[in-house]
Amino acid sequence: MYRIPLLRQTANRLVSPALNHLCPTESDLGGMLRAAREGRAEGVAHMEFTLHSSELMPGGSPTFRNASDIELLYERLEILFEELSTWCRGMTLKEFHAWFKETPGGAVSGNPGERLSDRAANQEMARA
Repeated sequence: MYRIPLLRQTANRLVSPALNHLCPTESDLGGMLRAAREGRAEGVAHMEFTLHSSELMPGGSPTFRNASDIELLYERLEILFEELSTWCRGMTLKEFHAWFKETPGGAVSGNPGERLSDRAANQEMARA
């Protein structure tokens, strides 16, 4: 299994001890789920998932060297996206920009304590 270089690990611990990304090459499934759940709890306006297309093929990166690594990646992504699908909506950066522009006050809600997922549900109900 590929490990994050020692210098990056050290920097991450010093700068942000609980640093997790929605990036399979930098975080394991547990780290990605923690990052997503923390973002949800904080009511963040967006979360960005990153993965290079070359990482979806065996040998395309040091992290995913063979077919079994790729299969494990897909299994983990399925778990991650299954959870995210219950409260997130996937969109391109262009779609997010349009949504952000039309949301009053940007992505910041006018109602204190309102979560992004609650606001999205309220907007969907208002459109119906």
